[in-house]
Amino acid sequence: MSLKFVICILIPLLMTASLLAESNAKIFHPRSTLIRTNQIGKTSELLKNERHPKLRGNIESYGGICDGVVDDRAALVRAIRDVERAGGGTVVLPNRDCRILQTQSARWTTVGNNVAVRGAGPNSRLLLACTKADGYNELLRISGKNVAIENVGLVRATKCAGVMIRIQSSSNLRLRGLKIDGRASKIPGAFHGIAVAESGRIEDATLAASTITDVGFGLFQSNKSTARLNGFLVDNSTFRGNWADDLEFNSPNGLMKNIRVERTRFEKNRAVSYGAGFAIGLANVKDAVLLNNQFDGYRFEPIHVENRSSHVRIIGNSFRGSGTSALDWACQVLIISGARGVRIEKNRFDMSGNLNRATGIYAGPGGTGYPAPADIEVVDNSFILSPTSVPVVFHEVIVMRQKNNRIHRIG
Repeated sequence: MSLKFVICILIPLLMTASLLAESNAKIFHPRSTLIRTNQIGKTSELLKNERHPKLRGNIESYGGICDGVVDDRAALVRAIRDVERAGGGTVVLPNRDCRILQTQSARWTTVGNNVAVRGAGPNSRLLLACTKADGYNELLRISGKNVAIENVGLVRATKCAGVMIRIQSSSNLRLRGLKIDGRASKIPGAFHGIAVAESGRIEDATLAASTITDVGFGLFQSNKSTARLNGFLVDNSTFRGNWADDLEFNSPNGLMKNIRVERTRFEKNRAVSYGAGFAIGLANVKDAVLLNNQFDGYRFEPIHVENRSSHVRIIGNSFRGSGTSALDWACQVLIISGARGVRIEKNRFDMSGNLNRATGIYAGPGGTGYPAPADIEVVDNSFILSPTSVPVVFHEVIVMRQKNNRIHRIG
């Protein structure tokens, strides 16, 4: 394995799409990991969210105009404040656009304990606008227990750098029915979907039935974060046309475990330089499940597992139109740098359209001096191959098992 391989994989992962730091507007770099293994088949139980039975406040009752032009931030802040002070409840957004103008003195809107923000109809949207184009801003900052953001579009309306949602210390967070549109193809500036905290604890978070499109990273946590995240479920969602990793789970300085991604579609990633552009990136993660997802249209590997991630299960997924770059390690699933306990089972790898020398699964150290992966199982998978593609490449793997895999070559 060449030094070039090391430089291309491991170093750019520390240098991907920059984002302005929340406190001092300096650049920081996202990098993350993923997966959650417990409770397979129990997603419906995890998604139950029967809360917020108390105060119900409409933003219009607090002075919100919601015509997409007038700034409705003050009304939203007042509604959230009153609901939280009452012990919990729901802030209702009308079925039209509410413009939220963030400034450098008020760079985000906080949603705290027992508060749900919910759209009243299919056209309910919060439009993020910023007074300073290159200043860091967030639309919503989550901080507390039992928070929910549901059935609402979140759209970047002006040039802003930052993220749509930032998750601080929290428990039992539910993000459901969101349509996050960063409009990166139309509006310049480093802008991402969801960011995980720099510190604190996050327990039991869910992103479900949502779409994240045209952002840099869909979800990420920066390298410097010391946060301890236990339990993140992504279910029945869509990531489309993003410019970096869709889901970037990584915690070199904190803890990240029990990550689960299921029934989710990943498509048409726009990254052109290696180091980002994965559908799911896992590094320094413990216990992850990727189940019944679809991957289509990734220049680089849709699933990237590295840096001693452990106990990862990749089950029942389908891959096509991906791993199309000219890189020597072009593949659908890449396992490197000491990852261990990875089981790849009952997946469908369709490489019939690959004109490059693509591999279904590649496992190896990832460069000179890096630890080899260990305990890799490849079982009951289906590989549909073009004349130039191959099913599996293992390089210096410590303990590897293959069983009952099916290979069909086209042409």
